[in-house]
Amino acid sequence: MLVKGYKGMRSNMTCLGMQYKVGKTYHAEGTVELCKNGFHFCRRLIDVFLYYDRWGGNRFFEVEAEGVVHGNAKSVAATIRIIRE
Repeated sequence: MLVKGYKGMRSNMTCLGMQYKVGKTYHAEGTVELCKNGFHFCRRLIDVFLYYDRWGGNRFFEVEAEGVVHGNAKSVAATIRIIRE
C-alpha cells in the first residue's frame, strides 16, 4: 500500500549519512523497524518539525512510501521515493 508523507533532510539532502535525490526510489535491506532500520518520514508535515528545525537550513520533501510501519508521529518504510521539495 502506497503511503504519502514528508521527509526532512539537511541542506545537502542527506539524512543520517544517506544521500538522497529528487525523483529517486530507495530500498532498505532487512526488516524495517522504527528508529533502527528503514527510511523514516512523517505522514503529516507538521510532525517533521519535531525532528527538523524549520528555520535551521533544513529542507523538506514530499515522499511516497511502501512497506510502512507507523509510530506516533513518525513512520518507517522499506521503500521510499522522493517526489518533490
